[in-house]
Amino acid sequence: MYRWDRAAGTYASLTGDAPVSGTSYTDGTAPTGTTHHYWVTAVLADGTETAPGAAWAILSPTGV
Repeated sequence: MYRWDRAAGTYASLTGDAPVSGTSYTDGTAPTGTTHHYWVTAVLADGTETAPGAAWAILSPTGV
């Protein structure tokens, strides 16, 4: 799981070398009030990582 890092100008890993083993992920470190772009990859049985699919844009809630 990767999130776009504006300061670095690249996608940064959110999980380090530990892949997510479930079917969902909550990014508890994302700043609120902004749009975030994510890459999702898969780790194959032999340990290689796939190329990411298209970037996903996650928008913050606009309010209640």
